[in-house]
Amino acid sequence: MKVYKDFGIRFDTNVYTVPPRLVGKSITLKADARTLSVYYKEKLVASHLRNWEKRKRIDLPSHSEQVRKLRKKVFMGKQMMVFMSLGQEAVDYLEKLAYASQPLKKTVERLLILNDDYGTSSLIYALKKALT
Repeated sequence: MKVYKDFGIRFDTNVYTVPPRLVGKSITLKADARTLSVYYKEKLVASHLRNWEKRKRIDLPSHSEQVRKLRKKVFMGKQMMVFMSLGQEAVDYLEKLAYASQPLKKTVERLLILNDDYGTSSLIYALKKALT
């Protein structure tokens, strides 16, 4: 059985969550009258109380939290790429921030807001001034 993109597996018309890192992977499912156990490579990765209702999604809070963290990580990765695509000044500025042990993610987030408000040419001008 494969894990779907919504980090869920289908069993008895219900969807049970698994750790999101297993999306697209094949898992083994063992069920009895009370529990549903999910194994990946013979290791237990999730255990749910079996739900006898129909068409329900049974989430474990830890799985939802892992998804939130992954989405944030992907979003921040995209923000970094967008910022660096602004030009060499942006890349140089990030290097200086890292060297000075300044918070990269928060700074990039704020600079991209300024880019939206004032435009790329104004932001590049400010970055050049800051670098000198």
